[in-house]
Amino acid sequence: MNHFTKLYIAFICLNFGLSIKVDASADAISEIHVRKYINECSVSDKLNNDLILEEIQSFLTQGRQRFDRTLPMFSQFGRDKIVVLNGFEMQHIHYFDLALLSALTSLVNSFDTNNWLFDERARAQTTMSFEQRDGKFYIQRECNTAECQVYSADLNLTHRRLNLSQFNSEKNRCDNILCAVRDIFGPEQGPLILYALIKYKSYLSPYNFDQGINEVLPMPSLYAILTSYLAMPKHLHERTIYHKGFFLGHRLFTYGIYANAGGIISHHLSKQGSLASQAVTFFHELGHRSGIILGEDSLVYLHKSQPWYNSAGWIDYETNLSLASSDVWPSEYAQVNAGEDLAETFNMYRFTPSRLKEISPERYDYMKEEIFQGIEYIDNFCGE
Repeated sequence: MNHFTKLYIAFICLNFGLSIKVDASADAISEIHVRKYINECSVSDKLNNDLILEEIQSFLTQGRQRFDRTLPMFSQFGRDKIVVLNGFEMQHIHYFDLALLSALTSLVNSFDTNNWLFDERARAQTTMSFEQRDGKFYIQRECNTAECQVYSADLNLTHRRLNLSQFNSEKNRCDNILCAVRDIFGPEQGPLILYALIKYKSYLSPYNFDQGINEVLPMPSLYAILTSYLAMPKHLHERTIYHKGFFLGHRLFTYGIYANAGGIISHHLSKQGSLASQAVTFFHELGHRSGIILGEDSLVYLHKSQPWYNSAGWIDYETNLSLASSDVWPSEYAQVNAGEDLAETFNMYRFTPSRLKEISPERYDYMKEEIFQGIEYIDNFCGE
């Protein structure tokens, strides 16, 4: 039994509480089925450390090649000197690795696999200073716009000015991104955080906001997030990635929220309870994201569409004809509005499909045709 399998077994056995935002009974049913998915669908094998590292290395190789073809003038950047990015030393580093590290430790949540550091949004929002001295190349990045400094006025999430000097060590200079993320985020968390960025464009680094909390997400939370992504069909990844993935924030928990559809994951996700419970919460938010698609001229919000209203019995976004009957609802929380109904139905379609088809065949058919593009899980629970 490998190390990560042991971790999974240990984490699955933990259970510290229930969601304060979702009906507990519905949560318990979903947790059982998420555990079933983890145990029966080889999740620990798919998130095996060796396989993750192999996929990362493949991505890095292809990314560096694309970068060299796109911007050959930078292909040798850093290979003849030590690069110091906001206090962290990298020796003989390829520019593509530097771009990835910058994405994880910078003030801008934007990453393009071909040309990240020259993205218009990044240029507009940050100031990058370059200086060569003592045989080293220093790069410092700071915010210079209100948009960069404040992500959301409602939540007042203020970007912090990153200082990684505490990680700088003369005896531990890195020459590649994997070495750097292990040193910065931890030997186990680092590769998973890098994997989440390159595969799902989710920024799980804690070095984005000045919240007074700089701890890296614990392993069960990282596994819960990656497990949720694994449970989704591949075509839905494009919808979530289009919305720039998720990133780590902290103040959401002040409002009793562990994650939201706006793309923020609270550092307190681990307080949600077991790995399975955390996965249920995050998968619910993926359900919100999957209900937003790119139309010809603008975004289309399926949870505010007439076909969804008709399928789930909604008159408008907040009024439903079936509120008097609890037998036709995916959960109590689904009764809040049409958006929460769609996200809870999304959870149920994936993890308890037979039950959803039994209590609400109309919702089931909508999910099948409009969200999951014909993929069903009643006789194919693992979706393989």
